[in-house]
Amino acid sequence: MASLGPMQVKKRRLSGEADGLKQEYDIKGYNASIGPQLPGGGLGERASILDRKLQHLRDWMRQLQSLHETTNLEAVQNSRRLFIGGLPDDTTQEELTQFFMDVITRTGASVGEGNPIVFLRIQHGKNFAFVELRSAEEATNVMALDGIMFRDVSLKIKRPTKYDMNVAMLVGPVQADPTMDYSQVVIQKPQTGILYEGRYERNWNTLYVGGLPMDWPEQQVSRGATVVLVALPG
Repeated sequence: MASLGPMQVKKRRLSGEADGLKQEYDIKGYNASIGPQLPGGGLGERASILDRKLQHLRDWMRQLQSLHETTNLEAVQNSRRLFIGGLPDDTTQEELTQFFMDVITRTGASVGEGNPIVFLRIQHGKNFAFVELRSAEEATNVMALDGIMFRDVSLKIKRPTKYDMNVAMLVGPVQADPTMDYSQVVIQKPQTGILYEGRYERNWNTLYVGGLPMDWPEQQVSRGATVVLVALPG
C-alpha cells in the first residue's frame, strides 16, 4: 500500500493584503482569520443556506415539542397562556385582540404567519383578561411587553400560577427573542411610573411577588403585600 503524502494545504492571500505581510491558509474551506465558512459564493447564496439550516433546526425542535405536548398537555397549555391586568372598564375583546395582534406584528414577537392569538377572554368587572398564544415562544415574547401602554393605561402581563418553567423550557424559549423591536411601543413599568421607550428597567426598590391566584384583583394583592411588609422585622 502506498504511503499517504502530507496534507495538501492551499495558500490564499486575503483580499487587500499588502505584499510581504503574513498569508493565511485554507484547509477544506476553513480560514484561520474568520473561522469556518458557509459553502457557496455570494452573500445572498450564503444567507439562503443559513436560512435552510435554521429551518432544519426549527423542524427538529417542533418534532420534540409535539412529542412533549402529547404527554403533558396541561403544562404545555399553561406555557402558552398569559394574564393581562389593568384593563380600562369599557375594553372589548375585539379591541384588545386587535391591539395585541398589531403589537406582536410590530415588535416581531410572532414566529410565523397568521394570527398568533388562539383565545382571548375578558373578565368584565375585574379589569383583566386571559389570552392563549399559539406557541410557548410567542407567549414568552409577549411577556417582554409587560407594562405596555394601552389607551394611556399600563397593562400588566403575567404568567398563570400553574406555569412551570422547567416544563415550558421543553416546548419553547423561556427568554424573549433578543431581536424583538421595541422602538414602536411605549412601556411604562408601574413600579417606577417612568416611561421607557424601547426598554424597561427594574429599580432597587422593586418587589416581585409570584404565585398569586389569577383571579385576585389589584386591591387584594396590595392588601396582601401590605400585611407581609408590616410583618417583616425592622
